[in-house]
Amino acid sequence: MGKPILMIPGPVDIDDAVLAEYGRPMTPHYGPAFVKLYNETVECLKQVLGTKGDAFLMAGPGTIALEAGIASLVGVGQKAIIVNNGFFGDRLMQFTKAYGGKVIEVPAEWGKPVDPDDFAKAVKENPDAALAMVVHFETSTGVTNPVREIGEAIKGSEVPYMVDGVSSIGGIPFEMDDWNIDVTVTAPQKCLGVPPGLGLIAVNPRLWPRIEKRAKEPHGWYVNLNTWRHYAQIWAEWHPQPTTMPPNSVMALHEGLRQLLAEGLNNRIARFQRLADHLRAGLKGLGMGLVVPPEIASAVMTVAWGPSGIATSQIVRFVDTEYGIKIANGLGNFRDKVIRIGHMSPKLTIADMDRLLQALKDFIQRETKEMPAGKDRLICRQNRTFLSSYLRTAVFS
Repeated sequence: MGKPILMIPGPVDIDDAVLAEYGRPMTPHYGPAFVKLYNETVECLKQVLGTKGDAFLMAGPGTIALEAGIASLVGVGQKAIIVNNGFFGDRLMQFTKAYGGKVIEVPAEWGKPVDPDDFAKAVKENPDAALAMVVHFETSTGVTNPVREIGEAIKGSEVPYMVDGVSSIGGIPFEMDDWNIDVTVTAPQKCLGVPPGLGLIAVNPRLWPRIEKRAKEPHGWYVNLNTWRHYAQIWAEWHPQPTTMPPNSVMALHEGLRQLLAEGLNNRIARFQRLADHLRAGLKGLGMGLVVPPEIASAVMTVAWGPSGIATSQIVRFVDTEYGIKIANGLGNFRDKVIRIGHMSPKLTIADMDRLLQALKDFIQRETKEMPAGKDRLICRQNRTFLSSYLRTAVFS
């Protein structure tokens, strides 16, 4: 099929001009030219995030920046308030426990957003918490959590507020400073349209006294934000980061952010929304229900229930092998129940949505044609599932 169309929740298909940055000759990760590029990239990122605070580009995945935010604020035995309504909310709890933190869970049902009042109540009841966290867009379910409303609900609290914006920044509205957010983490390989390789984090300056205090306790060097601030200050003119950076990754991020700002953030968001609306209308026409209603869904990804009695891994395989389109199966509680369709690449078009809809239509028609009706249809599906399971066991045992 040639090059696949990536419609997974990241990484995404990349614009040629961004990819071209990886073909440039290797350059030092220090010196006047790189410092200029690095600083321009940081300033572009801050514009996209809507902050005047401090921002850092960390070599590694988005996970490294999430760990840095947690490790720099949460000590052993300290409380961390965390929303858990999906796979990645649960992962924030795992990170916190790995650093010895005590999790105060704010649960919500998978497929439902957290109630800002529940979050505010947890903050009020735990004013000594070291950090409060929420995933902005939970790609495991398709839910957009109300981070703006949460920021408003906890305004005036001394508890730092951190948002995991890995899958949302650059694709849906976000204003870090105006929404009372103290720490924002994101990554380039989703809505920013850049290959993975950097963890991006921004910090409200009011947190530095806390971070400096935490720095006196053992918790690592690389994921210590005080380390990054220290070198950004003392080596500002020639090497504003504590370790080797991947120069071409920074060049690519610079180009991706430049394209985003040139298009206009609101225009990019509106374009993603048009793709989402078109796709969701088509899914409805195919009888595939959405997991979450449009008002809490995101413009950059759609999650739909699979046909009754069919493991959604079969759909994922079919559209890949027959149409060269990669979509994703469900995670955690939703595995083999839903398909997750990412439309967060700046390269995707309405024509790509139509190609996917045709693939899904062909799959459904094939299933309808091959399966008998009524009770025999159910038996046939059960036998097919049993046979598939048996073959996998036979091959790998």
